[in-house]
Amino acid sequence: MFNLTCDEESSVDVGGVWTGPDQFELTFRLNKDGVEDINIHFILTREEVDILQDWLHRHLQRNRVQ
Repeated sequence: MFNLTCDEESSVDVGGVWTGPDQFELTFRLNKDGVEDINIHFILTREEVDILQDWLHRHLQRNRVQ
């Protein structure tokens, strides 16, 4: 899991775990002080994880800060 801090009052926690041989659970927790957390869960197949990884790799390479 990793944390993206938006400001002093809010953040986004991102985590993921393989829950089966072809099932990955991707979790986002949106946290803001004084407000109940929002949890978002995605269940992805291995093929969907591969597609997501490819997209992220291309996007991050294209927008890399130099």
